[in-house]
Amino acid sequence: MTEFSSPSAELQLEQPDPLRWAKLLPVIFSTAICFMLWSSPFPLLPLLTRAFALSESQAGLLASLFALPGFFVSIPAGWLLDRYPNAPILAASWLLAAVGVLLMAVAPSYWLLCAGRLILATGLGVHLVGAPRLLSVWFRGSRYLGFSMALYSWAFTVGVFLGLTYLSRVAVRFGWRAPLFLLVGLSVLALVSMWIAAAGTRPAHSSEGNGASRHAFNFLQLGASAWIAAAVYLFYSAGTDAYYTYSPSYLVTRGYALAQASGMVGFYAWFALFLKPVFATFLTRKTAALMVVAGSLSAIAGYALLTSGLVSPYLSSALIGVSIALSMPALFALPAFLLPSRLAGMGYGLLALFLSTELFTTPLVGYTVDRTHSYHLAYLVMSAYLLIALAGALYLHARLRQQRHASDPK
Repeated sequence: MTEFSSPSAELQLEQPDPLRWAKLLPVIFSTAICFMLWSSPFPLLPLLTRAFALSESQAGLLASLFALPGFFVSIPAGWLLDRYPNAPILAASWLLAAVGVLLMAVAPSYWLLCAGRLILATGLGVHLVGAPRLLSVWFRGSRYLGFSMALYSWAFTVGVFLGLTYLSRVAVRFGWRAPLFLLVGLSVLALVSMWIAAAGTRPAHSSEGNGASRHAFNFLQLGASAWIAAAVYLFYSAGTDAYYTYSPSYLVTRGYALAQASGMVGFYAWFALFLKPVFATFLTRKTAALMVVAGSLSAIAGYALLTSGLVSPYLSSALIGVSIALSMPALFALPAFLLPSRLAGMGYGLLALFLSTELFTTPLVGYTVDRTHSYHLAYLVMSAYLLIALAGALYLHARLRQQRHASDPK
């Protein structure tokens, strides 16, 4: 693999986009809609189960299908976004999303529901590569790069909150198809928003290499650091996403009512929402990897306190929220810090590709519970994931220090 030793030299030649703040708003809006679409099956599953006589396995498959297209579209999407105008690519992705959710809204059978979910996920998979790529290009060389990534990841939480809170209310009043039709309209608005935001954003050019090498499809050219950054993203996400999945059940075994247990777990979101922009003001090339280290330690401490039973689960949830606020903006900023702008799309494609493998890492936590009947061991597995992310982040911190010294030897 080729390792880029000094992408920071390229940073010195680039200026941030003067319209970046105006363009950021439609990206945040569209990303929030993206995560409303992602979360849409969860509040609708009871109604879908009744309408189509679904088993628990079928319901789980419908929800988890979202991860499947990422294996196939992530890297090619990044390659296209690095080489061609972004507006038509992202508009096409949202057209796919609109078609997919429309098919779900009119589906007469379970398998057409699944087909719509796959089409929807294919379109949104491109957005999840293109949106952070746009931010990395617009804010490259700006001290607000980390803050923009914080607002981007903040939109994840907003979208999930809106989806879980309001789609179920619409479904109860008007039937399960109504919120899906609503999402069709929102997808069209996101299409227009992303077309306007991405208009004029063209492939980045570099003096490195010849034209043929710049247009060749070769993801190995990303270098070891980009692969490690993607692995850090995967294991951090696996170590924290499992918390939302299994902690309500664990707290029920400790005697809490399900609604109370779910509220305790969801308490993390308040800290994540409000602290992301605050912590992001300290996010730079020097601090990005260290913030992932601190976030991983915060989550591990939260799990230790949760399983000890010595403190309120609300405290553990608060530590998870602090962890998310520290780590997620930094994880999205790392590819922009590690790679030249001409490879930013493929870098974010690699992140999305690795995250798709969470389809296997999260069930491993559940398998541990099934085999051992011990949630304590499950939290040890989750902590092990976070320790892997922590070790990778320490390596990336050393790499970023080398890049700074190479570009500014004093």
